[in-house]
Amino acid sequence: LRVVPAKSSTSNLDFSFNDNKEKKARIVNHCYASDEYRKIRMSYYDAGDNTQVFNSVWYPDPKYNLPVLGIDLLAFNRKKYLAIVDFQPLYDDEAEHATTFEHLLRPIKDEYDSLKGRMSAKFYDETKFFSQQMLFARFEDEGVVIEDLFPAFQRYVKTHVDLV
Repeated sequence: LRVVPAKSSTSNLDFSFNDNKEKKARIVNHCYASDEYRKIRMSYYDAGDNTQVFNSVWYPDPKYNLPVLGIDLLAFNRKKYLAIVDFQPLYDDEAEHATTFEHLLRPIKDEYDSLKGRMSAKFYDETKFFSQQMLFARFEDEGVVIEDLFPAFQRYVKTHVDLV
């Protein structure tokens, strides 16, 4: 794994850390690359208990013809949580392409009822931007993170890494 600078390609601005004292919030970005992944970006936004967001996107080298691995975990006031983990589709007609990996994700998703939620069509067309095996959850019990989300997340990441 190689560190990739979190900088703008046009202005050379450093995006690795920003602290907004007025809003009492900070953001940290780390980027990596490897022979298998052209970029792995991890971002963490921390505004204390009010809002915390972890987002990560794993872009495999195109030679593998694999979907992007996307991860989002949002926490609001330590009372409301939103989580998404998915192998995000690459093509408009994803059905045939998805058959090469979705059967590997189905048994993982099947184990976690709390991660089988449906996304509101208000923001995204889930059939266009997400796979059939997307882990999606809205919850208020922080225990879901450790009991369900973290083990499922680890297995999705391992499955993605094993495919490259």
